[in-house]
Amino acid sequence: DQVQEHIAGKTGDLKFALYSGHDSTVAPLLAVLQASNKNMLWPPYASNILFELWKKSDGSRVVRVIYNGQVLKLQPEFEWCDLNACPLDTFYKHLDEYIPESIVAECAQ
Repeated sequence: DQVQEHIAGKTGDLKFALYSGHDSTVAPLLAVLQASNKNMLWPPYASNILFELWKKSDGSRVVRVIYNGQVLKLQPEFEWCDLNACPLDTFYKHLDEYIPESIVAECAQ
């Protein structure tokens, strides 16, 4: 993915990537992230989700997730990370639960 390629130095000077979608794209993404119920209302017009990759002074990487201008809050019972500064490996571990290893194999079942 682009984050791993950036960390490995394979993206050159790329510092920003923009992807566009619709409310029907944003809502499932909020569900995967386990956003708070307040944030899980249908996304208003022009909603946006920003994923920022930060490098801390100790060299570790963290992800910050901003939804419509505010750090995304998670449902209290599912607080798997603080999305103001979530360690990259924790972020990936959470997402791995939702990304199929082989979509063809899983859809054949």
